[in-house]
Amino acid sequence: MREDQDQSIRILVVDDSPTMRMTLEATLGRAHRVILAEDGRQGLDSYYSGKPDIVLLDINMPEVDGFQFLEHIRSMAHDHETFILILTGEEGEDLKPRCLNLGANDFLFKPFDRVELLARVGVAARQVLLTRRIKSATAAMSREIDMLASLQAKLLPQSSPLVPGLRIESLYRPSGKASGDFFDYFLMDDDLLRVIIADVSGHGARAAFIMGIVRTLFRLSRDLDHGLERTLHLLNSHLIEIIGREHDFVTAFVGDIDFSEKNMKYINAGHCPGVLQQGQEPAQRLGANHPLLGFFPMEFTSATVSFPRESALFLYTDGFFELVPAPNNGSDARPEPDNGREARPEPGKGSAAGPELDEDAEEVDILMETLDSDMFMDLVEHTMNEPGHFLTELMRAVSGLNPEGPVFRDDLTGLWITHGVNP
Repeated sequence: MREDQDQSIRILVVDDSPTMRMTLEATLGRAHRVILAEDGRQGLDSYYSGKPDIVLLDINMPEVDGFQFLEHIRSMAHDHETFILILTGEEGEDLKPRCLNLGANDFLFKPFDRVELLARVGVAARQVLLTRRIKSATAAMSREIDMLASLQAKLLPQSSPLVPGLRIESLYRPSGKASGDFFDYFLMDDDLLRVIIADVSGHGARAAFIMGIVRTLFRLSRDLDHGLERTLHLLNSHLIEIIGREHDFVTAFVGDIDFSEKNMKYINAGHCPGVLQQGQEPAQRLGANHPLLGFFPMEFTSATVSFPRESALFLYTDGFFELVPAPNNGSDARPEPDNGREARPEPGKGSAAGPELDEDAEEVDILMETLDSDMFMDLVEHTMNEPGHFLTELMRAVSGLNPEGPVFRDDLTGLWITHGVNP
């Protein structure tokens, strides 16, 4: 270990014996910065003012003993990084296990051998330096992810195309800093709006990277003037080439809204059903008509639905179905839909089942709340007929299912497209 690294290690000695403090300072002072405290209370003051990396701690001390010091550092200060080495002359079968259970890292009985003490402090110093390197690397990765998230946000459309009567609202809430969710829209010509919402499996930088590929290929469809079928074929072919042997996959809903023909062609590749409302007609679900992308070659065929004026389209990712844990009210009865209920999540990607809950287990304090498709569609269709901004009102409705307020476990993305509908 280099001398400059050794000197950067701060050691706090907490011992009520002046002789022991002097001995430890003389033994360790050449290689490290040593701070002395004559009892546990002074040790806590020195801990907060000096920020030591290693603590050499006696047990039997006045006012605040070693056990209390340990419990304070680990449980009250929530510090699990400082290396704590117990040095004590006390004896007892339960002494060492008690110290280790309270959070001590190492243990050495007095009187101790100087060589062994230096070896144990050397182990502690190496762990301190390793922790520093890990924290530095983690901070660097976090900065990289921050930059990735910032760039990713810039890839999303920032304004709606200028089409008379067209209004687009969007919701984008990554579960972390980088996301696998993606949406985009642009005009293919004056009367044709192309739209996509997609969900890459997983989270973080890997999902964000794949999302960038999807976005690039989707944008390329405008330059090449590809229809939906060729666009999805291009997407799927490249995804198979890139991730076909991996565990990743992509679900997507793509659509071409033709305002002059008053219709929409769409392809749903394993994605959550789109929700379309035409004027005052009941909402209809536009379910998957193709498997998810990135697994195997396939041919694509679009479906067509009418999209007259006063139509509204809601596209979303499956994050809406993954709500936060909610407190158990102690009742064995399942709550009614307007209060939230446990159920299977919508299988927007794959066939993940909801949690299996034992309603009779009184010791269960937490229930994982999820929305099933019927309940969610009830909320969507009800909100579609309410005044105000749709996505804002929908989030308010979903939030009302849990008095504590929802925290979503997955990326959350929604797209609300209306034509000729008064806001």
